[in-house]
Amino acid sequence: MKLVVDIVHPADVNFFKNAVKILKNKFGIEIELVILPREGVLPIAKEEFKNEHIPLFIVGTNRRSVLGKSLSLVTRTISLLKYFSKTNADIITAFGGIGSSQAAYLLRKPSVIFYDDLEYKLAHYSFKFFASRIVVPESTPVNGKKYRKFNGFKELAYLHPKYFTPTKEVLNEYGLKPLRYVFLREVSKGTLNYRHLSEGQLSEFCGYLNDMNLTVVVSLENKGLRSMFEKENCIILKEPVKDIHSLLAYALFTLSSGDTMARESCLLGTPCIYTGGRKMSVNRELEKMGCLISVSPFNKGQILQKIREVIENDLKKETQRMIKNTIKTKWDDTTKVIIDNILEFAE
Repeated sequence: MKLVVDIVHPADVNFFKNAVKILKNKFGIEIELVILPREGVLPIAKEEFKNEHIPLFIVGTNRRSVLGKSLSLVTRTISLLKYFSKTNADIITAFGGIGSSQAAYLLRKPSVIFYDDLEYKLAHYSFKFFASRIVVPESTPVNGKKYRKFNGFKELAYLHPKYFTPTKEVLNEYGLKPLRYVFLREVSKGTLNYRHLSEGQLSEFCGYLNDMNLTVVVSLENKGLRSMFEKENCIILKEPVKDIHSLLAYALFTLSSGDTMARESCLLGTPCIYTGGRKMSVNRELEKMGCLISVSPFNKGQILQKIREVIENDLKKETQRMIKNTIKTKWDDTTKVIIDNILEFAE
C-alpha cells in the first residue's frame, strides 16, 4: 500500500513525523511526501526524514497575498490531481486537506484529513464534502458520520512524553539558563488567520522583560522584523532550530501571537500569554486550566498585567503539575490516533 502525506506547513511535519516512521518501519507501508514550498517547510522535512529514505516532492507555489493564495489553491489542486494519479497512491492524508482532499475525491481515492480549527470556516468547508474521514479533537463543535473524535490536541502527536523529552543541551547554544528567559513567538500577517495583527507589536514588551532580568528568545515568522527585535537586545532564532521545543519547555513563560506555539508551550508545562486574538474551541480546555491566557492583541496594559501575574504567581510550577497529570490520565496519544485511522483504510 502507498500512502501520500500532504505537507503545507512546518507544523505538519511535526504532526505526522512519528506516525510516518511507525507506518513505514513497523507496518511496511510505502510513503511519499508532497510539500508546498512555504518558508521553512522543505528544510524541516528534509532534516526530519533524512534517515528514512522517504521521497519528497514539491507541489505548488506559496504566495503571500489573498488573491495569490486563492489562485495557488486552484493551481495546486490541479497539480495534486496529476501527481496522485501518476504516483498511484492508495490513501492520501493531510492536516487540513485543502486541495489534497479534492484531488483524492476526483480520483476516487480515500483521504483521511486531520483538523482542529473549525473557526477557520473557509478551510473547513473546502474539504468537508470531499474527505473520506475527518479526525478532530473532542472539543471541536462538529458531528457527522465522516467525523472521528479524539481526546487531546494535535500537538501531542509530537510532544507526548512517549516521543519527546526536553533536554537542556540546546540552552548552552544560546547561553540560557532554565526559567531565566521568555520565549516570544510572532506570526506573520501573511497567514490569513492573523491579518488583523500589527506585525512587530510584541517587540514593545522586550524592554520590560529585560528590566526584569529576563532574556527574550524570539521566533519570527516574518524575518523582515528582525531588526525591530534586535534593537531590544533579543536573541533571534535562526530557523529551523534543532530543538525548539526544549527551548519552550525550559522558558519561564511564552508570549505568542500564534495559536499552535501557544498550545505547544502549555503542553510542555510552560504557561503562555496568547495575543493572537482568535477564539478557538481547541484552546478552551487549556484556558480553563489557566495555563493558556488569552488577551487582546491591542491592549498593552492587559498584556503587561498578565506578564506580572504569571511571574508573581509562579504559574510555571502549577502548569507543569497540571499538564503532567492530565497527559497521564486523560489525553490520547495523538500519533496512535493518526496510525489507527489510516490503518482502517488500509485493511
